[in-house]
Amino acid sequence: MMKPGDPSTLYASAYGVGLFRSRDAGEHWTYVSANVAINNGKFAIDPLHPTWIYGYAYDGLHRSQDEGDTWTTLMQNTWPDGRSMNSPQVYVSPHDPQV
Repeated sequence: MMKPGDPSTLYASAYGVGLFRSRDAGEHWTYVSANVAINNGKFAIDPLHPTWIYGYAYDGLHRSQDEGDTWTTLMQNTWPDGRSMNSPQVYVSPHDPQV
């Protein structure tokens, strides 16, 4: 996935490994999900805040506001009513980046 407005910054997930970032159009890659187990392509870049990445891992929903260098847990792996999320997809609201 390409960072909006920056064709040199790319993100790729490796199944069972995690999320990687390249800032030189794919010549070199950095592992950026060491603190969260984001994989299986379950991540999204916020088009209104291109440095923000949202990712789902086995333990919940996470957000990075610095292109994957650090991560904050937004929601544990359960819905507010206690049900398990199972295998959700990650999408960014075009109206409210907090949703």
